[in-house]
Amino acid sequence: MSKPTLVIDAGMGNWSLFFSPLAEELKKFSKVCLINRTGYVGPHSGATAKDGFSIARQMKKVLEQQGISEQIILVGHSLGGLHIRCFQHLFPGQVAGMVLLDAAHPSLLELMPQVKANLEQQIRMVRVITVLAWAGLLRFAKSSIPTFGLPPALHGSYYEVTTRARYYRTYGSEMQNFESNLALGKTLGSLGDLPLLIISSPYGLNKPLAENSSTEMKEDTLWMSLQEDFARLSSRSRFVKSTGDHFLHLTDTGFVAGAIREFYCDIQD
Repeated sequence: MSKPTLVIDAGMGNWSLFFSPLAEELKKFSKVCLINRTGYVGPHSGATAKDGFSIARQMKKVLEQQGISEQIILVGHSLGGLHIRCFQHLFPGQVAGMVLLDAAHPSLLELMPQVKANLEQQIRMVRVITVLAWAGLLRFAKSSIPTFGLPPALHGSYYEVTTRARYYRTYGSEMQNFESNLALGKTLGSLGDLPLLIISSPYGLNKPLAENSSTEMKEDTLWMSLQEDFARLSSRSRFVKSTGDHFLHLTDTGFVAGAIREFYCDIQD
């Protein structure tokens, strides 16, 4: 019997590059498939999928194109956590397990109004940045583009994408559809006894700074409670805390890789 393949979907505004360091560790014990959603990298043809089910079907098509018919373990970061839950809902027979990396909870925006306010502000900002990118101006302002813990060796490939208008159009579309996709997450229901690993950051969407305000600390506590709530999805769930920030696969790569490896081996036993 073949071993399951790890299939990874990145968060909003991210693509496979963000998982390159983690993938190098995971490839030591498993085959790895990194998903690139339409609109970020790759061919320019094809419409950008707007809802989680459409993205799940795109993921299925990628697996078929790569000849991956065996059982898979889904790994989803942030918004990618919703996407992999949609995949499992549509194609449960192929899924042997699931890993949620600081995933976006369906109740996030209603319980954390500041996150919603920040999202609306970012949507407006990205509209402006898209125009700047279209004019070619971002090529001269790369230092203003956050890198989220990406190793310097990957910055060249990162800026190649994030200085282009296409990237911001796709990113903006995902932000505009974020609330409706979270609502979709509320319809997905239980995972039954599917093995589930939740790896969470104690800092939520905030940076782990000593000077974090009391408001941010309350947000971090609420974020963690939402992460713990994911454990209710399966009777075979496991919850672990990273010391990294929201981009824990970059800022705490070794811990995340180790937790996934242990989870993977448990499924194999």
